[in-house]
Amino acid sequence: MQTRKEIVEKLYVLKSILSVISIKQEILKNDYKELDKYQDASNDLKLKIEALEKTNNNLYLSIESNNKSIKEYQKEKEEFEKGLKKEKGISGMFKRLMHGRNGDFRGSYAKEIYNTEQKIKNCEYSISKFNQQLNENNDNLRKLKSDINYYEPSIKKIEDQLEIHKKSILPICHTYYELIVEEFHNKGVLDYRDWPYLDLIIFYLESGRGETIKEALFYVDEEKRINRIVNALNNATLSICQTIHFTIDRLRADMNNGFNMLSNSINSAANNIVGKIISLEKTVSSSTDKVATEMQNITRQIETGNALKQKANINTNILINDLNYMIAEYKKYYL
Repeated sequence: MQTRKEIVEKLYVLKSILSVISIKQEILKNDYKELDKYQDASNDLKLKIEALEKTNNNLYLSIESNNKSIKEYQKEKEEFEKGLKKEKGISGMFKRLMHGRNGDFRGSYAKEIYNTEQKIKNCEYSISKFNQQLNENNDNLRKLKSDINYYEPSIKKIEDQLEIHKKSILPICHTYYELIVEEFHNKGVLDYRDWPYLDLIIFYLESGRGETIKEALFYVDEEKRINRIVNALNNATLSICQTIHFTIDRLRADMNNGFNMLSNSINSAANNIVGKIISLEKTVSSSTDKVATEMQNITRQIETGNALKQKANINTNILINDLNYMIAEYKKYYL
């Protein structure tokens, strides 16, 4: 039967593995966040380009319509000018009788010519304004398309980086997930449903309130029963955080003991990981080298306690959420 110290050592290894998975989860989320930032900016530019191109199309239609109106007005003007010539053939006396004593000999044709000329000028003015707006819009379009050309390579670079991270991180994290499920859940050490209370369990064991996980879980259930579980978890995380930071050297030694208990399983996982990648991708690729490097990096983070220290102030409830996120990403990418 394992001693309380040995149980705590093993539970710290579990927390350390959860911590390193959480750290790797941050890498993926940061990639997604960066990708979203660039894609949102690119999509915003595309919407602006689309709106400007639509405006330009309307301007072209308006220019076409005004040019068409000018031609029609010019035809009308020609007809009115023909009428005016005929009108000028009438005798001056008849004009005075028709138009009064003031000597204004212009008839309706002259007025129509004047009105038509004003219409033509209005159309020409509108066309000038439309062309001015088109020039401004085209300048803006050139700038926006230049900005799009800046974002597209950045998006491609981040997508490639995300793909590399998925291939090198997800299988390893999933392998470690299978490892801790086998070593802790399947072997009856600690049920998966109780992992969110890991900090509290470690706290009860370290403080001597429980000699076994079963006894520690009794206190966890008591805290849940009286609705103090949130505060209890936060206090336990704070206590463990202080323990980790002030006694990290001792914890490294303790975790090495716990790590050694799982050494056969970890070595097996390390040996099988490349085979798993090949099986998932159906081919041997350069990503297997990255996976092997990443596996060494993760193992080193667990062994040295760096992952545990980095996530010391994060309670295991959050770490489990990060674990679930990585499991979902793995299934989405590979299954």
